[in-house]
Amino acid sequence: MFLYKCLGWCTTLLIMCSFPVSAESLSAQRIEQWLEAAPVVQDWSKRNLQYQRKDQHSSDITQISEVFTEQVNDSGDSSDQLTKALQPYGFKDVKAWSDTFERIMLAMGALQLKQNNVESTLRAALQQLEKDANIPAGTRDRLIQEYQAMLSTIETLKGVPDADIAAVEPFEPQLRAWLNSAKPK
Repeated sequence: MFLYKCLGWCTTLLIMCSFPVSAESLSAQRIEQWLEAAPVVQDWSKRNLQYQRKDQHSSDITQISEVFTEQVNDSGDSSDQLTKALQPYGFKDVKAWSDTFERIMLAMGALQLKQNNVESTLRAALQQLEKDANIPAGTRDRLIQEYQAMLSTIETLKGVPDADIAAVEPFEPQLRAWLNSAKPK
């Protein structure tokens, strides 16, 4: 049971946080701008769902920004409307908003990593899994691969600048609340 709980939390972490790290640090102002603009993007998305192709849908957060930017670009005039709507919030275009989204998610993942001692828990669970003869070999091999992928993500998260993590930390409750409210129902 412990393994499955660990897998669930770590899978969430993996999905949220596999992004490349850019050189520019996040700031409180940029996060506030993102939070203010997020409902605009969400409303635009609801009005323009006809532009979402089935092959563009992804539940993997590492692809959502790319997919969203592509969807917006495919929407023609509507794309220009969203870009104009984002400009008062300090975003020159949709890609700038999406890039900030990725940076925020990466910093949130790194913050969770620091707060929850995930790496040592995951390594212990992986060792336990590797020795567990009660789990069918195919299932065990798949889980081992998933755990190893999560450990790779943890290595990526270790590279998140401390300044990004510090910038996101005071906004974590607001960001989590927005993410929960933005989930499709």
